Amino acid sequence: GSLDWLPAGGGEPHGYDEFIDTVDALVIGRKTFETASTFDPWPYGKKSVIVLTSRPEGFVAPADSVCEAMAASPREVVTRLAERGMKHLYVDGGVTSKLKISTPSDREIAMTRAFDAPRSMVFDAWTKPALLNRWLGVFGGWSFVVCEIDLKVGGKYRYVWRGKDGNEMGMGGVFREIVRPERLVCTEKFDDPWYEGEAIDTTVFVERDDRTTVTTTVLYASKEVRDAVLKSPMEGGVSKSYDKLAELLAAMPAGSAK
Repeated sequence: GSLDWLPAGGGEPHGYDEFIDTVDALVIGRKTFETASTFDPWPYGKKSVIVLTSRPEGFVAPADSVCEAMAASPREVVTRLAERGMKHLYVDGGVTSKLKISTPSDREIAMTRAFDAPRSMVFDAWTKPALLNRWLGVFGGWSFVVCEIDLKVGGKYRYVWRGKDGNEMGMGGVFREIVRPERLVCTEKFDDPWYEGEAIDTTVFVERDDRTTVTTTVLYASKEVRDAVLKSPMEGGVSKSYDKLAELLAAMPAGSAK
């Protein structure tokens, strides 16, 4: 959030102005925005500026700026700006998401995150109801009311969450492959489908120096379904869940899973 390197009297700091001329928009965090707002004049001129914030309420753009707030994940912001024809973006400041999203094929989404715990602990947190119901989807007023796992090939799992308004969301599937603590493959289908068809989830756990990298690759029925999921709030939800998981793992005693 620091802009100390910008000269108080304006001018071109180290070729920055020339570089900014080549981008369509800047994406900055709330702290960077608040710091930049103290400058007179506004340091980004008439360049389009997107402020990534979870607090868009009451947002006021500086005078003579082209600035707007978005409460969205980085990928959602990229998608929205691409629809406006903005392809060249510069991210300045803010917090980098620990969740990495990629698209290995035209029907897949891969989600990767590293955790500071051995994979036996992470695998248990993924497959034991008493642990899973403490991190998966439990944010924003949602709580786990059903968390059932029959961890065997051909076994089923069933999850139901309830929101603070009483509404419920349920999903389930069947385990196709289990290699403890390395790999899980299962199907995925929601009771009230928000995407078409059934998906197949493949989760791989890779450990190095007591740190585990988890990659879940989801295969959808079609490219159109995959693209629709990319535009949904899915990434933000997964990121928040993984943050909860990281907190849980940090609180678990070392050696609690073998």
